[in-house]
Amino acid sequence: MEHQCRNNSSLDPTPDTVRAETWLAVAGGAAAIGYFPNNWSPAVGAAIGDVNHEISTLTPALIEPAIAASSSLGSSVRVGARDHNGAVYVIVVNASRTAASSTITVPALVDRTLVTLAGQHRATAKASAVT
Repeated sequence: MEHQCRNNSSLDPTPDTVRAETWLAVAGGAAAIGYFPNNWSPAVGAAIGDVNHEISTLTPALIEPAIAASSSLGSSVRVGARDHNGAVYVIVVNASRTAASSTITVPALVDRTLVTLAGQHRATAKASAVT
């Protein structure tokens, strides 16, 4: 049976799946990330390299204790947050395969402007919440 599963390409993760699952682990407080099995496609390997680079740039913040953070009740969106040297880091991940909307509440945000890691998108929290 192991041989059949190994050759069933429908079970292979996509780069998007690997990225989402890795950030879900980080948002949930994972202390380390491991990828297996170790026979992924070049595209998945590139996604692993990209997400590992992103995580490494955030390591000082990610090793901080988690702070209060939540998403709308029943939402597929998961959230984690850390405070590092007065900056609030919020990890938000959609755990479903469809588009989702959620109100994210992080009391430490107050009325701050959030900027994505790549700097391409901004959102402003109002009273510690952002949608």
